[in-house]
Amino acid sequence: LPHSVDTRQNLVRGVVNSLTDEGNFVAVTIEVEGLADSITVYTNRHTVSSLRLSPGSAVAADAGEVLHVVAE
Repeated sequence: LPHSVDTRQNLVRGVVNSLTDEGNFVAVTIEVEGLADSITVYTNRHTVSSLRLSPGSAVAADAGEVLHVVAE
């Protein structure tokens, strides 16, 4: 990785609340301290597996280069 997590800007740190299979992607719901609502990040199964993500995992979501906002 070009940057370590500790020095990157635009990181949202939180804890995985849930993982939901969304077909081609996995929806990772993250609880962030100080935010009223959780955020959901979409990633692929390989990333979930390689990072060993599960409910309770501490994570940092990078919102620095691409951030997609969709209506619910």
